[in-house]
Amino acid sequence: MLVFQRNFDHIEDGCNRAEIDPKWLIEVVDEIKLYLPDDWRMTRTKNNFMIKIVAEHNVTLVGYSYRAKDNVIINIIDTVFLKDYFDQHDLRASLVCCL
Repeated sequence: MLVFQRNFDHIEDGCNRAEIDPKWLIEVVDEIKLYLPDDWRMTRTKNNFMIKIVAEHNVTLVGYSYRAKDNVIINIIDTVFLKDYFDQHDLRASLVCCL
């Protein structure tokens, strides 16, 4: 299940930063949900995910996942970044494995 976090003001701040209309983002996320399997997990670090949207506007959705009591995976969109967002957790993970 892909959802936005409770504090939608934070999502709107990300939309402002990326210069996109929050209504457009909601429509895109609704479209993604039509095709996204329930058990997907694009895991980059332990419980984080990134979804890069390449469309009218190029943005990156960043969030985290957790497993609920009934074994449903909840994927919470935490914020919106510009298309070139770089996940610093990936850099730290790759440095640790290479040292």
